[in-house]
Amino acid sequence: MKNLVLIFGLIVVTLSDTDAMRTVVREFDNRVPFLLVRVPSDPPIEILNLPSEQKVILDGELIARSINLQNDSYNNVPMRAPLVLQYDMDDSTFLDNVYAAFGRACQYEIGSINKNTLSRNFGI
Repeated sequence: MKNLVLIFGLIVVTLSDTDAMRTVVREFDNRVPFLLVRVPSDPPIEILNLPSEQKVILDGELIARSINLQNDSYNNVPMRAPLVLQYDMDDSTFLDNVYAAFGRACQYEIGSINKNTLSRNFGI
């Protein structure tokens, strides 16, 4: 009788965990990987790379597959070289190009964002 109760309990736990796993998988499938680079300035320059969406976003306003900014300065920050970025660059090259353009140590974050949040914030 004890074995029957243990088996029944194991079946209930297994079935309930399956639904939880499906929920986690669905939430993971609904996420987009990103690289966020912040150049220290006032206000900071933020560049978001979304390779799976084929987008690079500069300061939340310029959204494109690539950016080729050839100015003397951007956002009152002097530029040492053109800012050349593409969505399909590897993270290291992306960071090197930002550093080459602004000549400042940058902060960066690698993570993922929910597709609904991305759509709400950037219309993507």
